[in-house]
Amino acid sequence: MLIHGQIGYPFYVLVAGLVKVTQADEDGHEKQLVEIGPGAYFGELGVLKDQPRAATVIAETKVEALCIEANVFKRWHEAHPQAADLFKYAPERA
Repeated sequence: MLIHGQIGYPFYVLVAGLVKVTQADEDGHEKQLVEIGPGAYFGELGVLKDQPRAATVIAETKVEALCIEANVFKRWHEAHPQAADLFKYAPERA
């Protein structure tokens, strides 16, 4: 589980399972933004913008994910600038 505001910068790619992405509303209630599955990713904002988590990610089922450390992901991203369009910054991304 990743928690909104948490410091920690791995980038994750889901291999199997489902996770839900939530964010607290003005009243502090968690609102589900999206449910994502295999092939989806999260954590890129924390890595690329060097900021705390923008949302909470919770496993809905058993999950297998690749965990790519920030320095490795940043080096890959810098070495492959043509891939930048894959990681457009969007406020709903975790």
